[in-house]
Amino acid sequence: MLAPTLDPATRKALIYIDLPADSAARAGMFASGEIVTGDSTATVLPSSAVILRDGHSYVFQVGAQDAVTQVQVEVGRRQGSQVEIVTPLPADPRIVVSGGAFLNDGDVVRVEAASVAEPGK
Repeated sequence: MLAPTLDPATRKALIYIDLPADSAARAGMFASGEIVTGDSTATVLPSSAVILRDGHSYVFQVGAQDAVTQVQVEVGRRQGSQVEIVTPLPADPRIVVSGGAFLNDGDVVRVEAASVAEPGK
């Protein structure tokens, strides 16, 4: 049984467990473990690609002739700088990763390769 509180700073909680009568565990011993909540596959995008407008989340998909289409998406979990996209997207979408806040539906963009920073720069 999990205690009703979890310390958000240390990420520690008190757990109550039942042990068999013939267990080698004794009072005062220390044990550690982790709670596995499950894994799932998800579509994720950098948070910079998700634009919030009028209370809805959008991404800009680059289409034919490099014109962008504003697509409303439902977001899910967040981890670090990644955001789960719950709404199904096409197989290989070209999504605007940065600067989307300055775009409108139908704008034409210039697609550039992502730059890779060199170590120490």
